[in-house]
Amino acid sequence: MTEHEASSLLRAVTASPTQKAGLPRLVLGGSLAGLLLVSLGLILLYVPRPAPFQAREPEQQQQQQQQQQQSPRIHPPAVHPHEKDLLSQIAVDLSPFNDSRISSGISLQQVERVYCNNDQGGFRLQIVDGRMYSVGERHGIQTRVRNTKLIFMHLMHQYKLPDVDISWVSVDDVVMDLKAGRSNDCPEHGPVLVMTKQPHHDHCIMYPDFTFWDWEEAYAVPWQDMPKVMGDAAAREPWKNRKEKLFARAFNLGEARNTLKDNEGELAKHPLMDARIIDWHADPGSFVDLQDHCSNKWLLHTAGNTYSVRLKYLLFCKSAVVLPDSPWQEFFYHMLQAGHNVLRVDALTHENRAMHLPAVADYLREHEEEAEEIGQAGAAFARKHLSSESVALYYKGLIESYAGLMKFKPTVHPDAVPIDKSLLNDFARPFHERTCNVCPRT
Repeated sequence: MTEHEASSLLRAVTASPTQKAGLPRLVLGGSLAGLLLVSLGLILLYVPRPAPFQAREPEQQQQQQQQQQQSPRIHPPAVHPHEKDLLSQIAVDLSPFNDSRISSGISLQQVERVYCNNDQGGFRLQIVDGRMYSVGERHGIQTRVRNTKLIFMHLMHQYKLPDVDISWVSVDDVVMDLKAGRSNDCPEHGPVLVMTKQPHHDHCIMYPDFTFWDWEEAYAVPWQDMPKVMGDAAAREPWKNRKEKLFARAFNLGEARNTLKDNEGELAKHPLMDARIIDWHADPGSFVDLQDHCSNKWLLHTAGNTYSVRLKYLLFCKSAVVLPDSPWQEFFYHMLQAGHNVLRVDALTHENRAMHLPAVADYLREHEEEAEEIGQAGAAFARKHLSSESVALYYKGLIESYAGLMKFKPTVHPDAVPIDKSLLNDFARPFHERTCNVCPRT
């Protein structure tokens, strides 16, 4: 008996006497066979049947997850892309110290508290009466301390800078205990200059990093020459002649880059992908010069432990730069607009294992004109806002804005060494030997 027949029998049983008059004798005759047949029909109608999709649900969920991992997940273009103000980031970073609702300004106690409770690499920068000093220097990795001193000295030759007193750290993964050194005399934590930060790092003020002098570790020329070097490399590779590859060569450093480890060869199988983790110390032949990146139409920027200095170099290539989401920012990131001068995509995580990148490469190939326009806009942005002149003006604006919030006139600290002299000799001071007369050292 079909469900339709059983449903008809059910209506017959519940029908009024007048309605029953015309039904078959099998039902109304009271025969045992008829009753059994009706009962069987009702049972067949109401016995629950397992839905076919229930047995396949885990398989469908797995397929859906794979599709999500491999989907492009590209951020939509900025609705109204427009030119922003590079120096506006300075006001944002200094806003916690320029709030009229609280004690506005920067005090000597705040500066001393940072100095006496921060044992990371770097130094305290002082400008007093036209002279610049390095105070309590701690060794930093690579050429970070040296390059930053050279940048500051160059600024002193270019501009008349105001008196200033601020701590600078050479590490990018800034970890500071904001409770350290708190006392009645020094209740508030002060500001510190950093290369990169996350949005919740209210005490951090971003500055252009050490590679804006040079990047010796990557065999790069001085930054003042880099725009021309990268521009020439881009000019040698017309768009139509570039390789259709989403290209990246990244040193094995940081969680985001670990997601590019292609243990099963899935990324390598895709014809538009050429992204690899390398160790150029162990395999020098795997190193690719920055200007050689410009032979590819699409370039993938990957963060290291926090950020990566290479982004600004890639922008000069006139290639479409793919920028995965990251909480770490540099001083110019607020100027990067999705679908205009970069292509923003979801973050690289252990969950997606970067498997959505082949779909991003497919998208770029299908949107050839858009990709070329993004590359052109990215290079134009870099030429205008990341030149040595623009970076110097950013530093000048940062120092002047910071000095404008200082509530004290700095005096030369007992640990101070003229910055030019500090370049010629090692004046690094162990943290426990810093002179701390205002705030206690932890």
